[in-house]
Amino acid sequence: MGKCIRKVKIMTSFMDKHSDSILENALKRFRESQLYTNRFGSFSKADFEVLLFTIYLDSVEKPIRDYEVSVELGITESKARALRIKSQLLYPKNLDDQWKIELAEALRNGYYDTQAKVITITLEDPSVRNKIKYEVEKQLGTVNISLNNKQLILPVSSFLLIATITETDPKDALARLRKCVQNEQNSKDVLESPDIKHAIHAFVKNIPDYILKVSDVYGKGNMIFSALKTLIMMSNA
Repeated sequence: MGKCIRKVKIMTSFMDKHSDSILENALKRFRESQLYTNRFGSFSKADFEVLLFTIYLDSVEKPIRDYEVSVELGITESKARALRIKSQLLYPKNLDDQWKIELAEALRNGYYDTQAKVITITLEDPSVRNKIKYEVEKQLGTVNISLNNKQLILPVSSFLLIATITETDPKDALARLRKCVQNEQNSKDVLESPDIKHAIHAFVKNIPDYILKVSDVYGKGNMIFSALKTLIMMSNA
């Protein structure tokens, strides 16, 4: 009885805070769930949890950390993370914009290793993390994953290339970035597309200075480059 009362209180509090959006999100997800069909009798407690959790995620401001979810809903962080994964599988969300927003946010709180020229970022949403990992691997190859399953470790060059992907004209941005590498190294031998990330990593000695030089490659609205630039400059201060 105590657990039931607690869940009712949590739901009531949540609905009070997010009343503007929760009804719209609930209607949308209930339709997707096909609950009021011949699935009604087979809808398990776990199915209901995923459905209600999805409505919750739809209605809160993002990004939201597993810890915040666990405190607000009274569940463990590991369960919150598991529910995130199940939610994306059963009620897929378009992550095309979300992954860019969360990557920029992660960069603002990232760690830049000035010696290795790599950045460690933490991503709370496993679906967003997997989306970023997929985009990076598709464009750039291997991604290093730390023992912490919320983290990705990438060289600065990879983040520069990810930022070019999000430009309105990625090919033009990549060509201009390549030109900047050429000017830095004064050589054309290392500038073929598969090698550009290695060229930046290997031949660019002063990363903060180089970041300033390539600023014109990116539009003012490029949130990933903006966050990357801020992290590098703050780490070098």
